[in-house]
Amino acid sequence: MFNICAGCKVSTTYISALIIVICILTYTKSAIADISMKFETSYDMESSLITISGDISKSDLEKYKSVRSLIIPNENRIPPVVMLNSTGGNVAVALELGKLLREDYASVYVFPEHECSSSCVFLLAAGVERYVAIKANDASRVGIHRPYLADDKNLTIQLQKARQTELERKVKNYLINVNILTSLYDYMWRIPPQEIKYLNKDDLTKFGLNQNDPYFDDAEVAKKAANLGITSLEYRKRYAYYIKQSSKHMLQLQQLEDSGALLYDFYEKYVVRGEK
Repeated sequence: MFNICAGCKVSTTYISALIIVICILTYTKSAIADISMKFETSYDMESSLITISGDISKSDLEKYKSVRSLIIPNENRIPPVVMLNSTGGNVAVALELGKLLREDYASVYVFPEHECSSSCVFLLAAGVERYVAIKANDASRVGIHRPYLADDKNLTIQLQKARQTELERKVKNYLINVNILTSLYDYMWRIPPQEIKYLNKDDLTKFGLNQNDPYFDDAEVAKKAANLGITSLEYRKRYAYYIKQSSKHMLQLQQLEDSGALLYDFYEKYVVRGEK
């Protein structure tokens, strides 16, 4: 199922796990548009929040394509934010949809009480920014197993090996393109389709599923530092301080109707002006 938030404000200057958490808190106060496309204007920019839930099917791919012209980022529109809550579905569709999410520089998130397992993991991998909620025991609801065909007609070992070899090629090429370790597929392959292995924090970090794409991250930092006339190192120091200060005000932010405005003020103060 594919939905688009009709009332969520996202900052134009930054998208981080902290900001998106606050966004979701305010988002729950708004109705979800049923595939009708609406945008919120925040700080002179359009934003969209997409929810992909339930079984991943061809209709999700077609729906995304149908609204894509309204989502693709430009000088007046920030990239889409995608919230996942799916136990998987069609692998081929997930790979195709993931390619489009990557082309559109989507940020992808799995929040508390939400799940992303089986082929949904390929959508998580597609994000240039990735966030996965971790429970107190370091567990997540990101689960993997060997990809399979629901109506498998390959009745011999040879046919199965040929099919899996071709699937491995496609999946590993996909993972290379989204800058995720191909060893993720090797790990998936050892887990029978009827089982689910939920990844812990160390697993997610090892495969890069709870981290931003490193190439994207470095390019963004370099760009933002250049715009401010500072070094990338100085920008990273300022941004770390901004996150620290914003975290101290988490309770206050959760209680505000427009928490994005306060976060924007914090960003201007601690990152743009470099105040302490």
